[in-house]
Amino acid sequence: MLNRTSLLVLSLALVACATDLPTQPDIQAPVAVPGAWTSGDDGEVMPWILDVKDPKLRSLIKTALEQNFDLQAVIARVDAARARARITGADRLPQLDLEFRGSRTKREEVGESVLDNPTTSLRLSLELAWELDVWGRLRAATRAAIADYQAAESDLAAARLSLAANIARAWFNAVEADQQVMLAENTLRSFQNSLRIIEQRFQRGIGTALDVRLARGNVATGEANLYLNQRERDEAIRVLKVLLGTYPDAEIQLANRLPAITSRVPAGLPSELLLRRPDLNAQQWRVLAASELVKSAEKRLLPRFVLTGSGGEASSSLTDLLDWDRLVWNLVGNITQPIFQGGRIRANIDLARASEREILALYAQTVLVAFNEVETSLAAENFLARQERALATSVQEEKAALLIAQQQYESGLVGIITLLETQRRAFNAESAWLFTLNQKLQNRINLHLALGGGFTST
Repeated sequence: MLNRTSLLVLSLALVACATDLPTQPDIQAPVAVPGAWTSGDDGEVMPWILDVKDPKLRSLIKTALEQNFDLQAVIARVDAARARARITGADRLPQLDLEFRGSRTKREEVGESVLDNPTTSLRLSLELAWELDVWGRLRAATRAAIADYQAAESDLAAARLSLAANIARAWFNAVEADQQVMLAENTLRSFQNSLRIIEQRFQRGIGTALDVRLARGNVATGEANLYLNQRERDEAIRVLKVLLGTYPDAEIQLANRLPAITSRVPAGLPSELLLRRPDLNAQQWRVLAASELVKSAEKRLLPRFVLTGSGGEASSSLTDLLDWDRLVWNLVGNITQPIFQGGRIRANIDLARASEREILALYAQTVLVAFNEVETSLAAENFLARQERALATSVQEEKAALLIAQQQYESGLVGIITLLETQRRAFNAESAWLFTLNQKLQNRINLHLALGGGFTST
């Protein structure tokens, strides 16, 4: 047996068939589209979204798709758009009302009159009203409502995609923040070890009070960095928990490191973007809906053809009330031509046309933004890859320099300033490298969204 949702979808499909609504709006690109991405190399495969191989991250995405309250609000808007489409489509169908009315009356007069016996009055009637959509005004309104529903469906697809991406972003941010905390802890221990050595040397008469003060300042700075990173980790986890639709208690098991990006797929042609991105599909449906509303508004200037009819019987007996031979009915047709409405109809036409122009302009802007997002993310891939390689080299060199500085300080070959500066440089280099690793992942997600990719909930 079909459930309620299946019946709603089936009803909407039948209305869509009756209105000849296209499965995909044929809206031309409002801007010139190049043959290939200017930020990519011809013939090269461009990097794609990181494969979600981490079972924990996949589980988080699934949980968010089931529990996120913003997504539930979008689903409710889709249901509302479906209901509005069914309401609008109902105007094209005959409206039938069945009415049963019954009464019982007893009349009593004062004086010489006698009491009348109670009387019963029963009436059964069927009322018909049907506007014949000769000019297609109601059909255009129905097509607009269905297009709005299709736009809401595309909005839902975009919202699911965006939510999955935001979960991945928040997850990688939390993992990076956790890595920064561990780096800060290791760096603080290194500062504390250096302070102990400096204090011991000072107690033996080697070194100066300035060395001790500088080392203590370094430890205090390391502590401040640790607290900062702990706060950022706390915030990152709470953001993730809110996206999951759960209480933001900052308790979650994080991965041990940021993943590497290995998967690569073709980026495709710019013209394909208009079909792949759900937000662009939504705007295309809204352009179609606006166009249909203009048609519906214009056709209000034309005559309306309405059929009305009624039939029924009145009797004091229920048996006679159901007697077909006693049925009385009438059928009336009328034509109504608007003559003077105070400019209301013309103003509604102007309003619909202005709304259509607004939606077309918004669609053009959305397309430009979409192309810019792809081009920017593709270009950033190369920059971030080079930056990450340079920082990886910097981390290796700074760590090697730190070992040399520690050895030379203990041998008295360099001063405390050199040691402390080398420690800070090593910490800063590794912190920047971790940040850039996360930025590569964040940019990959941006590219993933810009090209209209999608996560699955399984």
